[in-house]
Amino acid sequence: MSACADHPIEAVLNGSTITLLAFLAIVTQAARISFRTSTVTPASDIHLNFTSAAHQSRREYLDDGFEAAGLVAHDRVHASTVGRHPFPSYSGPMEQWAGVLVKVLLFAFVAGMFALVFTVSVRGRKKVARIRDDYAQLPRIALQRGWTYEPRVRGHIDQYCGAGPLPGRGQNLSAWHYTTGEFRGRAFKYFEYRYINPMSGANASDRKQPIIESVFIVAAPGSGPSVEILPPSKLDALLDRRDRTEVGVPEFDQRFRVVTDDEDFVRGVLGSSVVPFLLTHPVAEKSPLQMRGSDLFTWYTGTLSPQAAEDRLNYLCDVLDRIPTQTWTVA
Repeated sequence: MSACADHPIEAVLNGSTITLLAFLAIVTQAARISFRTSTVTPASDIHLNFTSAAHQSRREYLDDGFEAAGLVAHDRVHASTVGRHPFPSYSGPMEQWAGVLVKVLLFAFVAGMFALVFTVSVRGRKKVARIRDDYAQLPRIALQRGWTYEPRVRGHIDQYCGAGPLPGRGQNLSAWHYTTGEFRGRAFKYFEYRYINPMSGANASDRKQPIIESVFIVAAPGSGPSVEILPPSKLDALLDRRDRTEVGVPEFDQRFRVVTDDEDFVRGVLGSSVVPFLLTHPVAEKSPLQMRGSDLFTWYTGTLSPQAAEDRLNYLCDVLDRIPTQTWTVA
């Protein structure tokens, strides 16, 4: 795992800040160019300058003719206006106000971009401070409850490959904030799994931002075939070609996607209590469920926190409490 996975929060903050600063530099340079081009001579003045030499030549020719004709001075002045350009210059107040307006708008835009960079930076630092505080509480809470906490382990989660957000296979995988213990009479473990998105762009800052998955596992009373209860997703529908199982409750079938090879076991697991519970629980649609062997999994994309750990462990235990006991006997 790259060094950026060890410090994912700094990578995310630095990547976002660098991207905004680069965009701001481009906008500022464009504004400077616009300011310079806004002072170019108006088209009417260019036309008059272009024809001034011809007008001067014409006036000199007329002056020679006047002297030959013996015209008086006021006649000469009147006649000399014949060679002047018939159209006036339009570099008047409206054009000047338009130039001022353009400069004001550009200044406002650049100032807004500076404010955006500042706001994003402040919010990012507050988020980093909150996450660091959550991380600092995890070992303290584990110690208070008699759990085991390790900042980072390798190889402990290889057995779970293929479950939840973990890769289909792998060796010596790293898990951060690896915590094990007992919760409501059931063995559990939770941890962060981090990886770099293979679809990230060519930008170096994108490649340094790891995706963080928080995974929670609680031991079930017995084992059974694989069952996945997933929130509906268009992306999953395109990538996951497995058949979905309907349980016969229209609202549940619309809000969740069940994938299994054993429909009888699924109907026993969901029973008459689990379906209503999932339809009303506040985190159900954001927390997929997967039963594999004797373990029940849930996960979400994001960093660990003490409150999230408490909520997800309670969620898994509540689901297991609602599964009929005979379901495990049959399995």
